Amino acid sequence: MKIKERLHPEGNSRMSLKLKPFLTAALLVAAGVGPARAWGACSGNEWVAGEWVCEEEDGGLVVNSGGDGDAGNLVLAGGAGFSTNVPDVNGGCGHSLVFPGTNAAEAAVSTNGYDPLAGAEKFTIMAWVRRDSAPGANLSARIFSDADSVSSGANGVEFRFSGADGKLALRINGTEVESTAATVPATNGVWHHVAVAWDGTRAATNYATRNAHFYVDGVQRGVGNVLQTVVAGNSAPAVVGNASPSRLLAYVLAGNVDDMLVLPGWAPDPSGNGNTNDAIRCFMDWNDDIFPPTITPPDDIERDAGPCLAPVALELGAPSVWDNCAVAGVTNDAPATFPVGLSTVTWTAWDAAGNTASAVQVVVVVPSRTADCDGDGLTDWEETMVYASDHDNPCTAGDGIEDGWKVLYGKNPGEPLPDGCRPTHW
Repeated sequence: MKIKERLHPEGNSRMSLKLKPFLTAALLVAAGVGPARAWGACSGNEWVAGEWVCEEEDGGLVVNSGGDGDAGNLVLAGGAGFSTNVPDVNGGCGHSLVFPGTNAAEAAVSTNGYDPLAGAEKFTIMAWVRRDSAPGANLSARIFSDADSVSSGANGVEFRFSGADGKLALRINGTEVESTAATVPATNGVWHHVAVAWDGTRAATNYATRNAHFYVDGVQRGVGNVLQTVVAGNSAPAVVGNASPSRLLAYVLAGNVDDMLVLPGWAPDPSGNGNTNDAIRCFMDWNDDIFPPTITPPDDIERDAGPCLAPVALELGAPSVWDNCAVAGVTNDAPATFPVGLSTVTWTAWDAAGNTASAVQVVVVVPSRTADCDGDGLTDWEETMVYASDHDNPCTAGDGIEDGWKVLYGKNPGEPLPDGCRPTHW
């Protein structure tokens, strides 16, 4: 399982995956570097309930990276597996879930009683889906459900395809509505982004205010449906695909699912039939690369300053950077020159999905061990670091006797001699 941190829409809540912080630090847009695209630009409520991300190397566990904590992880069942076939937006990165469509219980099923939409008065569900059935097979297919997958009248939510034309359908507490135009046929074989936005609090008196709206590839298809209720809780697990062995093969999903996202408490305003919904599109365009890069800074540096403690320009070296897909860029905040003292340089790398990682290099500049700024016989290092005398004044005490002479004869450069002259008996 690949792990990343990612900024959450309208908030900075983070969760833990493999005991790591739930990822991406702010993009470097303010600094003029890095991609301009970010989750912060998408709309959403404060918590993402479920965002299931797939990686083969985690022993068959599909991790829920949603903001409500690491509940609802999914285990594969009935022949479901992982596939490197992913939507183009993911740039060939990561894995999707694959459902062969030959077993009625193919699914990724929650490992606990996870019920992300119980009590919801509004929500949005979306996913990338690739339907890949033989003609006449797998015509109706569940995408997501947290309802009893056997009983059609059970409490909870189901988001599915319906019928030979693959209309999108939403069922809440056993009552179902279909899109009038949002379709993905079972034999399409192409990745499409599908979504439903439901607002049970929205007045449902005309086409503009109907409270269930369906989207394919970010575009609203159809005029909406009426379905006003509150999602009832239940003890059924959250499921991607179909977990009921009693279902006929004609009703199960065949193909792939990726970027399964459940957002309770939020539904964007409808964009109107045939129009792009910017909020849905924002999530749709997000790359499912969930790994931040790794970055190791160059070695720490200690260098001498220039004469009279002048700042110096330094060659910092290059960091070591790796990403599971590709590193998009690396930058640092180093000044043109470094003053005497300790400075830190923050190196930041980012990938195409906007994930960032940073590391710190320490730079220490010390007074020169060879330069003698004031020509008094003491190096800048000796004056600054050993004797606390003035590196820019050959006679720190103001008595006319050079600091170097005093040190040579065991005197303190900062203490004036009483007669103001150099004793002949030194």
